[in-house]
Amino acid sequence: MTLTSISSKQKALAYITRKASDGTHQLLVHVHRDFPEAGIQVPAGTIEPDETPEEGCLREALEESGLKKLRIVEKLGHREVKAWWDSGKIHSRHFFHVLCDDTMPDAWSHTVTSGTADKDLVFNYFWVPLDGESNLEVDQGALIWRLREILGVS
Repeated sequence: MTLTSISSKQKALAYITRKASDGTHQLLVHVHRDFPEAGIQVPAGTIEPDETPEEGCLREALEESGLKKLRIVEKLGHREVKAWWDSGKIHSRHFFHVLCDDTMPDAWSHTVTSGTADKDLVFNYFWVPLDGESNLEVDQGALIWRLREILGVS
């Protein structure tokens, strides 16, 4: 029996990357302006019942970052996590490598205007080197190794 067969929330995580001017790969991350104790995170959230994991990933990334012209490069994998921060529920997480076909600033703030759970939250976005240490919270960095492998980052 897998954890998913017990009961789970379906989640999607977007590893949005870009190449910096020096040719290195960077990962888009954010901190909650009003809840810095939540740590460094990537755009992520719950997949709606009528969505595929891919659709949920793109919707959550748009809602949380404000970025348009997002596209999934590939699914990096799936992982089940017992979410101690969510009453011990099982989170069935789908990880995706995502690119943005638009110019992106080095840093910005975005206020979530849709959805219910994150509405009115302000996320402060910035880029971190993909070849650095992954300091992502709540196990969001679980498949960074796979992204590095695909991009040839050591």
